[in-house]
Amino acid sequence: MQNIDIAALYAAANLIIIALLALRVVQGRLSKRISLGTNGDEDMERRVRAHGNAIEYVPGLLICLVILAIMGAPVWALHVIGVLCTGGRILHGIGFSTGFMLGRQLGTILTWTGYYVGAGLLIWQALS
Repeated sequence: MQNIDIAALYAAANLIIIALLALRVVQGRLSKRISLGTNGDEDMERRVRAHGNAIEYVPGLLICLVILAIMGAPVWALHVIGVLCTGGRILHGIGFSTGFMLGRQLGTILTWTGYYVGAGLLIWQALS
């Protein structure tokens, strides 16, 4: 498996996560007849923010992975970043969607750890 294939694997996984979170928003809108915003509905607020939060974090992950793949970073490094961030997004999405605070917190910690590892490796690759 080449580096760009690894980046593609995590891109696909995170696109599926985003699509599933978007589907939850659409299902909520249809069942609650809310076409715009959340109408003060706490469940809708959770669904919208779970999706929005993934949209905020996933692009940075994918940019990081693609640049590292192009730069020839070690395969293990791409997997570490991909697993940390993708696992984080799964836990965070579940936590945000269900109100399970520990999932949300662990998801944030994993995502941020992946971001810091990725940033460090980008700097390392750029300077070596």
